Amino acid sequence: ATKTWQQALDYVTSMNTGAGTYGHTDWRLPNINELESLVNAEQANPATWLISQGFTNVQSFLYWSSTSYAYNTSFAWIVYMFDGYVYANDKSDGYYVWPVRSGQ
Repeated sequence: ATKTWQQALDYVTSMNTGAGTYGHTDWRLPNINELESLVNAEQANPATWLISQGFTNVQSFLYWSSTSYAYNTSFAWIVYMFDGYVYANDKSDGYYVWPVRSGQ
């Protein structure tokens, strides 16, 4: 289900409570650079390509980043997994969440 930006942050925080999710307690919302790095510019549809690379349940829709838009902090950066484009949209809109963990 889609979530507002604050709901996305709260959801990722909830993944870190207790024993965590999948045994980990360091989940977070990716910044815009991390989220955008999932897009392969040579592929027409990032979601379809990511699924072919082993990811599951990737939606051809918009995903939140943790990065606020500097010129209007009621907006945050998002990536559209249908075409790979990056936008700044209102934090009250509902988009998907892609929790990540930092590399080791």
